[in-house]
Order: sequence, then structure tokens, then C-alpha cells
Amino acid sequence: MQTTQKVNAKLNGDMAVLYPVYYGDNIIDRTFSTIKPWDPDTFFKSPDLVMYNKKVYRCTAKNYISGETPDESKHYKLTSINDQGFKISAQKRFRNSLDNFCNMFLACYRYDKNILAYEIEKNNIGYRKPTFCTLTLPVKVDPGEDKNIKRLFDDWLQAIIKSNKVRLYIWRAEAQLSGNIHFHIVFDRFLDYKQLKKKWYNLLKINNLTHKRLSYEEHSRIVWIQELPNPELIKHELSGYFAQDEDEEGNIYYKHKKQDESGAPVYVRKIQGRQWGDCDLLKYDPFTINNITGDLIELLSSNYLFNKQIISNDIKVGELYIYKQIIHKKGKKPFLLKKQLHKYIEDRMLIYHLARASKIYTNKPIDPTIWGYCFDNRNIEINHAYRNDKKLPCYDTYKNAVI
Repeated sequence: MQTTQKVNAKLNGDMAVLYPVYYGDNIIDRTFSTIKPWDPDTFFKSPDLVMYNKKVYRCTAKNYISGETPDESKHYKLTSINDQGFKISAQKRFRNSLDNFCNMFLACYRYDKNILAYEIEKNNIGYRKPTFCTLTLPVKVDPGEDKNIKRLFDDWLQAIIKSNKVRLYIWRAEAQLSGNIHFHIVFDRFLDYKQLKKKWYNLLKINNLTHKRLSYEEHSRIVWIQELPNPELIKHELSGYFAQDEDEEGNIYYKHKKQDESGAPVYVRKIQGRQWGDCDLLKYDPFTINNITGDLIELLSSNYLFNKQIISNDIKVGELYIYKQIIHKKGKKPFLLKKQLHKYIEDRMLIYHLARASKIYTNKPIDPTIWGYCFDNRNIEINHAYRNDKKLPCYDTYKNAVI
């Protein structure tokens, strides 16, 4: 069966998913909720969700990689979307927001760091660097209080955003081994630890969620922050912080210790209600190339760490190419193994995110010649948030946009 000329490629700097939109006259109806790093020695261990014919299935990574059609009578288990704390649609949105956040910083550091400049104090200029923050509770709280704790967190988050000119952020809630809810947040600039702690402590104290016998100074572990200075590793570090692994039954592993001394799995509970959030500025389409040529397909598949096929009904409908992978070895610091996307592709992907970052932080467009290098190309068609009536990337629409 021959494919039509309609072929897409979605890229995010770590990988490229290359697939035909149509196979013959049939639209491909199989999509993956998430694409996880894969290691040949451990790929039996990580389950994933697969959407097929508008149904959601849970399968082992082995079958996820082989691309077999879900079969309820065998190893696949049908999953109710509404029963999942982290829905499949939310997983996709969360992944896209995280990709956009990381790629904007990578693009600015690669091409124009001045976009990230801001005045720390009079005549003192600094540059935005992502800051990761964790909030915890100092006392034991009933799981039924999740929604009330999240209301306190929302108050804290809005206060921090308004007082520090934060433009981009993503947060996620999860349970500790003790059962308490806690929060991970990444901001687009460095923030003062004392300010974060004071605001969080005051909210907890008003609601009787502090140790009465301990002073403010003794509540030393309710806030933790870390600056993420290396733009190349931002995405990998954040993916680790925000990670959530589940077994085939949907139980959530405790990510710091998945097994106890006897080898039994260690689980944490699911959070009630919404588990994550982000700012509206991160909600834009991923970098997607439409109707690509054979030469471009060759560039995408010319330099990669490894790849795997995407199969539907015994027919290969696409391939996933992995270009970067974080390696974890026992007793050693994690390190990044990578090969570069071809410069022809990577430059355009980063310019796509650079254009967005420039409008967010400076309210100015990037230079039209840089825009033209990315978008005014007869060989490829790039999806973009700024379009004219003809549904094509339009510089004037982009230039006049107010974010």
C-alpha cells in the first residue's frame, strides 16, 4: 500500500515523530499519549497509555514499542479516562507546555540571550534562568483535604507571580510517601528563597498547618529551590522532577524508591482533583512540519541514537527517532547522551520558539530575515500560531500580535 504525499513530522529537540497523515484513503487513528525515553535493557518495565479507535488502553512498554494492536483479552487493559488522576489529554498538554517552556529558553540562549534580560535593580541587568521549587507541608494532612490545600497553593502562586513579574510557570501536585500532598513548580526566573518561604509559611499558619512548637526558622523544609542554569539539560531535569511512573494496574510508584528491601513495590496515593497547571502563554502548538519532502525525511533519519516503528494493523505508519537521552547509572551522576538534529531542522525549530519568547518578554518581533529563514521556505510547510486567513505563517500577523 502506497502512502500519499501528506507526511508530517513533529519535533521537540529530543525526538522526531515522522508519520503519514493518510495511508491510502484511511486516516491513521492511532496516536500515542506520551513518548518516553527507552533503553533496550529496561524497556519491559515502563507501562504507557495508548489511544486506539478513540479508546484508551494500558500496555507494557514492550508492546508499546512493537506497536501491536490492543487486545483486551491478552496483556492490554482498557483504561477509563475519567478514572485516571492524570488524564490522557492532560498528559499531552502537560508535555507540550513543558517542551515549549524548555525550548524557548534553549532558543534564547542559543540565538539571543538579551530577550531574557531584566532589571534586577537600578542599572543592574540579569538574565532569566528557570528555577525549580518544591512546597511541602510540615504536618500530617488527611487526603480529603487535597482541594483545600490546593486553594492555599493557588493563593501562594498568584502572589508570587504578581510580585515577581513571572511570565511562564508550570506546576504539578503529587503525594509523598507519608500521604501528604506536595507541589513542584518551575518558574521562568530566579526567585528569592526567603520570600517564597515566608508567603507559604504565613498561609499555612493562618490555616493551622504548622508545628505550633516550632518557630518560623525551624520550619526549614517547607520550601526548597534550585536554579537550572544549563539550558541543554533543562528539559531532562524537569522531566525527572515531574515524572510519575505507574504499574499496569494504574498504581503510582514512589519515584524515589520503587521497591522496598524485600522487592515489593512501593506506591503512593493519587491526588484528588487537578494534578497540574500552567500559564496560558505556554499553550501553543508544537513545532510541526507538514507535507515534507523525501530529502527532509532523509535529514531526519540520518543522525539519531535509536528509533522505533509505529505500527497500526500490521502496517508501519511512522517512525520515532530519538536524538537525546539522559543516562542513569547506579552510583554515578546522570549524564546526557545526544546526537544533533540536522542543523537545517534544529535552527528552524528553535527560531519557532524564539519568535514566541521575543513577543512574551519584549513584546517585539524577531528580525524579519530570521523569520524568513525559518518560514519562507518552499520545500516545507510549518505549523505556526500566527497565521493569516490563508492559514500560513504570516509575519505581519505575528508582528502585530499582543501577548
